[in-house]
Amino acid sequence: MRFKRCGLVPARPFVNACLGISVLFLAACGERNAEQGSDTPTGQEAPAPTLPAVWNTSDLEGTVSDIALAGGGASMLAIAYTGGGLEIFDLEGDRLSESAPLDISMIANGAYADFGELPLALFPAADAEGKLAAVLFGEGLGAPQLAPISTEFDGAVRFICSRQLNTGSDTILEITFSTDADPGSATSATLTTSADDIRLDRSSTIEIDTAINGCAYSGEELAFGTEYEDYAGLSRSAEGALVNLTGEGQLDIVTSGNGLVGYSIRDGISVRAPDPARAIAALGRPRGGGYPGGLIVMAGRVGDADQAVFIDAGPLDIDGDAAALTE
Repeated sequence: MRFKRCGLVPARPFVNACLGISVLFLAACGERNAEQGSDTPTGQEAPAPTLPAVWNTSDLEGTVSDIALAGGGASMLAIAYTGGGLEIFDLEGDRLSESAPLDISMIANGAYADFGELPLALFPAADAEGKLAAVLFGEGLGAPQLAPISTEFDGAVRFICSRQLNTGSDTILEITFSTDADPGSATSATLTTSADDIRLDRSSTIEIDTAINGCAYSGEELAFGTEYEDYAGLSRSAEGALVNLTGEGQLDIVTSGNGLVGYSIRDGISVRAPDPARAIAALGRPRGGGYPGGLIVMAGRVGDADQAVFIDAGPLDIDGDAAALTE
């Protein structure tokens, strides 16, 4: 199966551009070309490139609704369940927390935060009512906790994405979100922590298409999408890849070197890709777990229960030739 390459085109004009980030729209990329013989002299389809599934959690306690990763010194995986419940895992698939009865509708990638003398991982999220909140976890907390984020906006959050800021200050994350009260725009803001507070400072308003259903940060770009089940960004320094989950459980990955390429997941000896997959998350350089070239996590059904499956993104050449990954 081959994919037509697509471009990322600018979104409509926006104001108060934040932190020099380019705002992009993940355009429709043309239908997948499944015609036999259109690409190869032998009349057969070119094989899809693959990425290896290398590790997994044990069976999870419920049906996964969303997942997120935290990088840096707080490298860990947060898993939220449909109907309530959230757990934290390390990057070797082991549980770090008790299951917490938190009812959240979505969660985005997090970062290490310093609350006075209490270091914690902070994941931006939306609660069951669609209000912005933060999931907190670290040593001294037996289970994740939910803290409100003070902000004034109408409506429920309909999507949220984030990127870690390495500013050396207490401003740790940039987030972008949209609400159902104003689906034609998105807000970008920064999150700053102190000993007893989480502050949100708005930095830009972006005009978007109401059909957009998600966003992701990748390198120096913020992208919006319309067609996929879930979105993630994988950044290595200033370069990045946009990782998009299709309804068939495949990964459509957009890089500057290759455009859009569809990747299949190669099962390991005892690790199988989810079918169906419901959620993805990615990190470019996580600490721990042995993923120096990056990590993609897919969560969904494996056999009789849900699992989170760890995919090594190291073979993904952001600037090079996707054909090198074809088996």
